[in-house]
Amino acid sequence: MRTSRLFAPPLLVAGLLAGGPISPAVAQAAPAPQGTASLSGQVLDRVDGTAVAGACVSVSNDHDTVFEEVRTDSGGQWTIAELPAGSYLVVFEDCTQPWTYITQAWEDTAFDAAEEPSLVVVADGENATGINARLERGTQSYGTLVAEHTLRPVHDVCVGLYSVGDRTAPGHVTTTGITPDGETRDGYVFGGVRPGRYDIVSNQSVCGDDGYSQRILSNDREIVDPWRSSAGVVVTPQPSTQVACGELDASQPALFADVEGGVHRLAVECLSEFEVVKGRAPGRFDPTASVRRDQMAAFVARALQALGVALPAAPQARFTDVAGNTHERAILQLAELGVVSGRSDGRYAPEEPVTRGQTATLLVNAYEQATGYELREGSRPFRDDAGTHQSSIRKAALAGMVAGTGNGTTFSPQLPVRRDQTATFVARAMDRVLRDTYRTDAP
Repeated sequence: MRTSRLFAPPLLVAGLLAGGPISPAVAQAAPAPQGTASLSGQVLDRVDGTAVAGACVSVSNDHDTVFEEVRTDSGGQWTIAELPAGSYLVVFEDCTQPWTYITQAWEDTAFDAAEEPSLVVVADGENATGINARLERGTQSYGTLVAEHTLRPVHDVCVGLYSVGDRTAPGHVTTTGITPDGETRDGYVFGGVRPGRYDIVSNQSVCGDDGYSQRILSNDREIVDPWRSSAGVVVTPQPSTQVACGELDASQPALFADVEGGVHRLAVECLSEFEVVKGRAPGRFDPTASVRRDQMAAFVARALQALGVALPAAPQARFTDVAGNTHERAILQLAELGVVSGRSDGRYAPEEPVTRGQTATLLVNAYEQATGYELREGSRPFRDDAGTHQSSIRKAALAGMVAGTGNGTTFSPQLPVRRDQTATFVARAMDRVLRDTYRTDAP
C-alpha cells in the first residue's frame, strides 16, 4: 500500500516554498508544553534603531524542536507565555519578503556562527523580559530557473544557499520572489544573507524529491551586494511519481500479489486506487501482459479525467471497428482531442498491442492536452529511436515520463509495452502535469 497525497505538492517543498525563512531552528514544530513562565522582548534595526514589525521569534529547548513562534507587533514587541521552567534558544528571523535582516539568536549570536548561542534561563512563574534583538541588514541573491522540457519558469524546485563547504544550513528560498528593485517575478530569492562566499544549488537534499536533477547554480560565489545568481538557468526533469502517488508503505501487503516486490508496485497501486488501471482478477494485476490499443485509450482517458481535464461529452464516431467495444467512448474522446489516431483505412485496431514508441506518443499528446504546453525534444537520443515516434520518445524521455531499456542507451520502441510498465509511464506523466501546472503563488 502507499501513503496517498494525490495532487498535492510534496509536503516539504510546499512548506519551504511558502514564502518563509528556512533555518535549522525552525525546521520542526511541536506543541509547547504548558507552564507558567513567559519570555518577552523587542526587535529593532541595528543601524537606526527603528522597530522591526512582523519579525518571527521562535523558542525551542534545543536546536531542532520549536515550541512556539510569534511575530513582532508594529512596535517590534513580542511575548511568548505559558512556558515551563527551563533553558531556551530564542531565534529572530525576518519573515517578510524581501527578507532584509540576517537571522540571529539572542545576544547577537548569528545563528549560522560556529559558537553556541546563549540560552535564556527562566524559572516557574517568571516573566523574563528584555529578550531583545537588534537585527543586522543583510544582502540578497536571486535568480530564475526554466524547465528544460518546456523552457517555462520552474515552480516548486528547492534551491539552497550554503556557505562554501557546508551543505547543512540553507538560507531562505522561494519560487516566486521580490527582487531588490521591488519587481515580482518567477524565481527564487535569498534575503538577509550575511556577506560571504556561497554555493547555490538546486538540491533535493533539503526538500526531498522535487522532480528535477540536482544542479549547482553558482559555485563559491562571493555575495556582497544584491546579486543575480542566475538568469534562466535550465534544470532537467527526472522521472518521479512523488506528487501523484506519494510513497510506498512496504510494510503493508501488496494490493495485487503478483506485483509484490516489483519496481512498478507503487504506480500500479496508485493508479488502481484512483481507478486509472484495474486488476485482471481478485488480487491479480497480470503485470507482464501486453496492453492493447483500446485498453491504453481507457488508461489515458481515466488519467486525464483524474487530472481534471474535461473530455468530450458526445465524441464523434470516426472508426469502423470500435462500435460496441468496451472502451469505445474513451477511444473516441481521445481521438477528438487529438491524443490518439487511427489507421489510414479508417480502423482503430483496438485489439492490437501498444508498442513502447506508441506509448511515448500517447503520453506526449496527453500531457500537451492537459497543460497546453508544448514539450521539447531532448538532446540525448536513444540509439534505436529512429522512426515514426522518434520525436515523441525524445520529448517524453526529457520530461521524465519514460526511460530507456538496458543501460539506458536504447528505448526498444517496437516492443509491446507491459501493463506494469504502463502504470509507471502514466503515473510519471500525471506527476509531470501536476508539477508543471501547480503554483504555490496561485490565488
